[in-house]
This record gives sequence, structure tokens and C-alpha cells, in this order.
Amino acid sequence: VGTYTIEPDCIGAQYMNGVEFSKLVVVHDGGQILGISETPGNNVVIHFERMSDPVSHLKRPPCDLRVDRRY
Repeated sequence: VGTYTIEPDCIGAQYMNGVEFSKLVVVHDGGQILGISETPGNNVVIHFERMSDPVSHLKRPPCDLRVDRRY
């Protein structure tokens, strides 16, 4: 089971079996997550994008993802 963490400064990491394997950054008020693999010899970049945003006039806190942190 993989997990991830996102800190209040919008920086985070992904973990597999308790080992960190990528760095993440949340951008555009939680609308996108960018990342890069930390696995030696693996040059993978990550781009997650929310396809549907909530009503734009409702203020969201920075890094508001509203998702389960397990995948």
C-alpha cells in the first residue's frame, strides 16, 4: 500500500512500504500536484491534475486536496 504526506508549506512525499520514493509539491490552490522520482536510475516525473474544481468563489486553504491519502 502506498501513502503520501503533504505539509502545510505544500511540499510532500510519496511512500511505498514506508520508504520515500518521490517528492511532491502542490500548486494552483490544490488543483495540481507535481513530483519527481527519487529512485536511483528512474527519471520519472509526476503530474496529477484535478479535472473539476469546486465553486471558484469559495476560498480553499492552501494545499486543500480533499482526497484519501492511500492509493
